[in-house]
Amino acid sequence: MAEVNKFIIGKRFSRAAGQYDNYSGLHREIGAALISKISNLQPARVLDIGMGTGLLTDKIASLYRQAQVYGVDLAWGMLKFAKERGVKIHLVRADAEKLPFKEAS
Repeated sequence: MAEVNKFIIGKRFSRAAGQYDNYSGLHREIGAALISKISNLQPARVLDIGMGTGLLTDKIASLYRQAQVYGVDLAWGMLKFAKERGVKIHLVRADAEKLPFKEAS
């Protein structure tokens, strides 16, 4: 089995960032279902790993205005696109397998 090259994956997703939301219908459906299931929670912090362009993460931040919301993605382009869209979350470039947060935080 070939090793996963995360540099290449990040680069390709970065290039696709501008068009990503046009082709992520399933992602939006899953996000809407997730939000409907968690709408009764009151979290202090929320972490969205693999946030893409931040579309879902931004909705979560609007729902939980008192929470600190963090969006993590491997691709610089996704984070840049999210920032340019004006998302109001903490953006973090990181590998989901090596998150830069304290254990159990």
